[in-house]
Amino acid sequence: MENNHLLIEEWLLSDADLAPDDAARLEHHLETCTSCQHLSQAWREVEVEFTRAPMLTPAPHFTQRWETRLVAERLKRERTQTILVLYLCAGSVLVLLAWLCFWAYPMIKSPYPLLLVSIYQLTVSIRYFASMGDLFFSVIQAITSLVPATLWIALSVALGSLGVLWIIAYKKLISPRRVLS
Repeated sequence: MENNHLLIEEWLLSDADLAPDDAARLEHHLETCTSCQHLSQAWREVEVEFTRAPMLTPAPHFTQRWETRLVAERLKRERTQTILVLYLCAGSVLVLLAWLCFWAYPMIKSPYPLLLVSIYQLTVSIRYFASMGDLFFSVIQAITSLVPATLWIALSVALGSLGVLWIIAYKKLISPRRVLS
């Protein structure tokens, strides 16, 4: 019987339309049950009061205050995120600095080995580039001795012509086009 009353109360308090057989069951139950009759009558009175009550309007300037509060909350959230990112970056920099100090401590304690290694690397680099230059010049001399002078002149003219053609095409490409009307 209690489950039946729960279903009847749900039907009474619902705004949805009932199926015809459910509506008949509800009417039959209301004829026999006084507590459900009282509930139905009280609910109708509440609905009447709801319809009679005037619609409340928001307080003056409510939307402006609400939008201002939303903007303030967004700014506060952004400021908090910015501070968090700033602290994370500062912490990362401190950790990196501590690691670099730990790594560089032996070099700071005695800079002579570092200085000697740097001088050695510089001399090795200078010797490497000098040998590369010698190799380059020897290859150029070998090529120039194998190719006749007329072919060199023809290649120079062809490359020069291609360069001029490239410059003209580039200027045409970047210059604004005029449309004649």
